Amino acid sequence: MGYCALSRLTIYTGVELNNIFAKIREPEDGFSQSSPLCCRPEAEELLAIAETLSGDNEKLNAGLDQWRQQVHALLAEPVVEDLSVEARLEALAMELRRRWITLAQSVVVADMKSPPVDYLPMLPASGAVHYQYERVRGSQSLEDRLKALQPEVTGWEMEVTLFNTGMAAIATVITCLRAAKDKYQRAEGCPLQLDAFVGYFETLKLLRLLDSVELPCRGFQDYAPMLERFGAGETDILFLELIAYDWRQTVVDPNRLLAALESRSHARPWVLVVDSTLLGPGFQIEPLLVACGDKAPLIALEVRSGLKLDQVGLEFSNVGIVKTLTPTREDGSRYPSAQQFHSSLVEARKVLGNALSVVNSAILDAPWIFHPEHMVRHSRVVFDNNQRLAIFLSEIKGLFFASITRR
Repeated sequence: MGYCALSRLTIYTGVELNNIFAKIREPEDGFSQSSPLCCRPEAEELLAIAETLSGDNEKLNAGLDQWRQQVHALLAEPVVEDLSVEARLEALAMELRRRWITLAQSVVVADMKSPPVDYLPMLPASGAVHYQYERVRGSQSLEDRLKALQPEVTGWEMEVTLFNTGMAAIATVITCLRAAKDKYQRAEGCPLQLDAFVGYFETLKLLRLLDSVELPCRGFQDYAPMLERFGAGETDILFLELIAYDWRQTVVDPNRLLAALESRSHARPWVLVVDSTLLGPGFQIEPLLVACGDKAPLIALEVRSGLKLDQVGLEFSNVGIVKTLTPTREDGSRYPSAQQFHSSLVEARKVLGNALSVVNSAILDAPWIFHPEHMVRHSRVVFDNNQRLAIFLSEIKGLFFASITRR
């Protein structure tokens, strides 16, 4: 069930800004050279994940009975910490994935992509959904479920929008910001400027594709010069990969961001977009927004891929997540509210074909996906494992360089 994406990093949900994005801490099991006992807890966790389905759909839940018997059989034996048991657990995890995808697809396999007017399609757990044709169908039940799990941010309105991939989510966000340029424009005839600190090569390619006269998009792989531009008021939309998907997995220092914001004129409103994919569902944006004070962004958009850390590492289905936050404003404000921007994302999603398919929505309808306890527990295990691995590898000089040169 593991997924190695981070090293020496862990989620942080406190309020100290020194470590708002990532914080080094010792894994719960310490740095012992011997592996911590994990096979039995992982088998029990697999069972707990499957049991979340029991209250939603008993018929589909019964479809996992044979699989449960296999897990119980493993737990009835002395669980040895060795590779053979790990292999059995890996096989059981993949079997759970296969069985759920098969069960979820069986619910919607007969549904037309443009169902008859008098027919109401059903999702495995959430029940009835209505759509005219698949490209414009919504993800209301999933969005409502994920929104209900988000902690409230005092003084801010929040909405959640889902897409078929993380890249589709980013593309739609930038497209909607460009469409709303008149709402955020700094001066008549002066285009907005989007500056992005990005490590992921495909996001850099996307920025080049979306670069236009109406919304110039510039990518940086070193965030220091970008923050200088931001502090000088040359940036209107600030896009940050909080942990860059680069060779160093660079972590943005929030203090440097706040220092740049301090030097920025009050007369220069701004928009914040953060990609929190490598931090996962445990990232909380509230401490940063609070620290911005009266220079808070007009709108804050948190974007991430929900493929791995939101799905206990089993990659059931691609999904992109956008959380939109805006300060609570009086009616009649010139700036779009979170609800209004969410509506623009939904409309753009329809036109661009970036909505979740019916099949993917059915797969994501599993109650363990977006489940707060399972997400946090899984993320912590991943981060602890990666920190432990990074510390061990730090003692081996030239490991990756030697491997690359041998090719």
